[in-house]
Amino acid sequence: MTTGFRAGGTRQTVFALFAVTLVAGLASTACSQGGSAEQLNAPVLISTRQTVIALQNKAGVPLTDIKLTVVPYGNTEFSRMLGRMDNEESREINLNQLSSSDGTAFNARLSKPKLVRFKATDANGKPVDLEVPWK
Repeated sequence: MTTGFRAGGTRQTVFALFAVTLVAGLASTACSQGGSAEQLNAPVLISTRQTVIALQNKAGVPLTDIKLTVVPYGNTEFSRMLGRMDNEESREINLNQLSSSDGTAFNARLSKPKLVRFKATDANGKPVDLEVPWK
């Protein structure tokens, strides 16, 4: 009988470990999506893909004087001025359209992006500054 009890105890232990692992996995998924929820409330939605940055103006007003910057690992930043974005307007910017202060175009083979910085001014003169990690 003792052998059967130990086997049952082992099954319970395995089940408990499985349950703890499952709950921890769900909790980490919920935490990682928290950043996305925060960005949904941001005036500009920024998403990144391998070679493209997608922007969508959710500020409720047009944005002007837009500067989009990719900050890679290293010292050089790559930027582009975008002009004006109307409310609810979406744009996709290719990384090779960004350049450093000396005019060098961004090259994904030489630089790995760390974050995206977005600076603009809304129609009321209020600055809009966002930074999002590269995903």
